[in-house]
Amino acid sequence: MVSAPQAIEIAADKLRTFRWFTENSVPTVRTASLDEVLGSPQHWRPPWIVKPVAGSASSRVRRIDSWSELETLHHEPDLIVQDVAQGHEHTVDAWVDRSGRCRCVLARRRLEVRGGEVQKAVTVENPELQDLVRRVVEQLPGAYGALNVQVAVDGPTMSAIEINPRFGGGYPLSWQAGADFPKWTVEEVAGLPPTWAEARPSAGLAMFRYDEAVFVKASEVGL
Repeated sequence: MVSAPQAIEIAADKLRTFRWFTENSVPTVRTASLDEVLGSPQHWRPPWIVKPVAGSASSRVRRIDSWSELETLHHEPDLIVQDVAQGHEHTVDAWVDRSGRCRCVLARRRLEVRGGEVQKAVTVENPELQDLVRRVVEQLPGAYGALNVQVAVDGPTMSAIEINPRFGGGYPLSWQAGADFPKWTVEEVAGLPPTWAEARPSAGLAMFRYDEAVFVKASEVGL
């Protein structure tokens, strides 16, 4: 249940992802390498989002509000600079079968994120957003199985930011809402009749996560 190498290579490199979005007429935010931006200050105005070209879990992601602040990062390797996307961030889960057809799309609006992991979110119904993500995953060469696309939504304006060819950390919310990707994958691999057409993933389901401390005697857990 893994997408083809070409899909993963595009998704794993945020600069390549931006170029792929642009080549395929997917609305996105302007993105360039740090060196490119520092070399053409007349074309860039703050604020920006700066992140590693191959980063994950929000590692080293920061907002930069001035040119002088951006210049202090020149020694850090492999950074990209993005214009700040307007609107609310959404993670859209999609499931693609072996024929390359997207059989399910479910959007969830991220309400709170900690350490790159969503803590609070709600599923939403947005046909334009769902159609955009469906087009992205069906055009992505060799996409298969669970993927998610991160999109900023500002009214009618949408900006795709990243593609993740895997389950997202917030997928349990989509699963609870009826997007049963594991079941459909097992059916496909086992040659069973597919049930994805029967699914009616629901909007308006919210997820709230929390940490809990657990205390037990050490002897009970072999310590």
